[in-house]
Amino acid sequence: MTNSTTFSVTHMIPSIVFTSPTNGSAFVQYVPVFSGFYATAHDGTAITNTQLYSDATLTASNSFAGQTNTSSTLTVGNHTNTAIAIDSNGTRATNTVTFSVTAYTPPQITLTPTNGSLIAFGATPPSRPPLWIRQAKASRRWRSALTGFKLLPTQEAR
Repeated sequence: MTNSTTFSVTHMIPSIVFTSPTNGSAFVQYVPVFSGFYATAHDGTAITNTQLYSDATLTASNSFAGQTNTSSTLTVGNHTNTAIAIDSNGTRATNTVTFSVTAYTPPQITLTPTNGSLIAFGATPPSRPPLWIRQAKASRRWRSALTGFKLLPTQEAR
């Protein structure tokens, strides 16, 4: 007498988890965006290849179970990162996250001193002189030792 048993074996695909960015997150333009994920193989297999795509462009690839990449040149708008992991059985898994980059808005400083007033910004360390801004009496224009900033008076000088 012969006994037989029929069974099937189902191989599990690798799992992929993004560590950053999270799905739906938002970043400010010019701030570097760190992208990373890790992949896990199942059923006694091992991860043999991983790839990271940013907006359909391959940014990283290796034979490890994870990837990282940093991008500081992302444009304003929506972006997609796609992770691909392949295990030693050749089974491929894919995971995707979307995130957005918003436009950088520089801060604006408005000063409204009276004619001839001096304004000091913050506490000054003893190792360097204070930053002073003075409105010239005759020309009604602002002078400043501060570079890289534009002074915007709130009203026209009289």
